[in-house]
Amino acid sequence: MQESYKLENIDSLILDYTDYMHFDCGVKLLNDALINRATPKKESTNKSDRMLVIRENDKIVAFMTYGFDKVKLERKSEVKKYIPVLKIGNIAVDRASKGKGYGTYLIKFAFRVLNTVSPFVEIKGVFLEAMEDAVPFYTDILGFENIQLGRYNHFKESSIPDNADRPRLYQMYINSAMVFVNSEVFPPIDYTYEYY
Repeated sequence: MQESYKLENIDSLILDYTDYMHFDCGVKLLNDALINRATPKKESTNKSDRMLVIRENDKIVAFMTYGFDKVKLERKSEVKKYIPVLKIGNIAVDRASKGKGYGTYLIKFAFRVLNTVSPFVEIKGVFLEAMEDAVPFYTDILGFENIQLGRYNHFKESSIPDNADRPRLYQMYINSAMVFVNSEVFPPIDYTYEYY
């Protein structure tokens, strides 16, 4: 497995249609998220999240969106307690590129972002919602906790048709203290303002 990949902010790239239209991670909603973000638009849009991509031979093979947000981790609690997190919105790897370490690299980059900004901004951890088949990857390999207290689907309010299969999503969370323990593995990022 390659130890370092070149990450690029998709909003600063000039892409050809063929650079991203081939992408297929097996989940239409994620494929569409990439296509919608990469497709040039006439009007300027205010994007509060960042999308990083990994390319091979100019073709996008993996991507991740992330931003800072507040989430409620205890869904059964009557007290609405939201905590600040680095929230990974989407993460996907093209099916033809699975097993090359791209997904792990993107998550570890998110850990590095957390270690970089945490001295300046209160961030309690990293949060994401994973599809059922990816839960063991996040819990067993990366150390996330499955905090799912019931099935939750953030695509529920999307514009996909009622008859479409919606993926089941499970809430994954890793406390910043767990990431800090591995600060030698996930050192803060030097001079990478363009990423976040």
